[in-house]
Amino acid sequence: MNETDVVGLVQDMLLDTQDVQDFLDELARFSAESISGPRGRIYCGVTLLRHRSAATVASSNDHAQAVDEIQYQFGDGPCLRSCREGVLVHVRDLDAQNRCGQEDAINLIKSGSSPRNLKLRDIAAAIVESAGGGTVTTHFD
Repeated sequence: MNETDVVGLVQDMLLDTQDVQDFLDELARFSAESISGPRGRIYCGVTLLRHRSAATVASSNDHAQAVDEIQYQFGDGPCLRSCREGVLVHVRDLDAQNRCGQEDAINLIKSGSSPRNLKLRDIAAAIVESAGGGTVTTHFD
């Protein structure tokens, strides 16, 4: 598909949708499906950054929405960085990139909890829940 084809499809999408919300939802789904391929599935979210607050206004699916929510909790992430700095942020395959030991994982969680005065267990629980691990329980609960 060339650039002219994409422009035509997006124009048709704009004309065929009822309102801006429908258009953005369809654009996010179309973008994710168009870029996904044999190397993996792509997720797409549309982030609105206004007055230093961010919100996802459209996403290709629930996973994209959940990833955006994690960024908002931490106040940082690829989408927020791209919005703030006006740069393209490339996110590599997280499964291959983020394999780390327990000490590295704890240090990453500490770096997210300390400046925000959040408990490590709350940060860890949010990460597990957002990754589809369900509600976190411990033997203390």
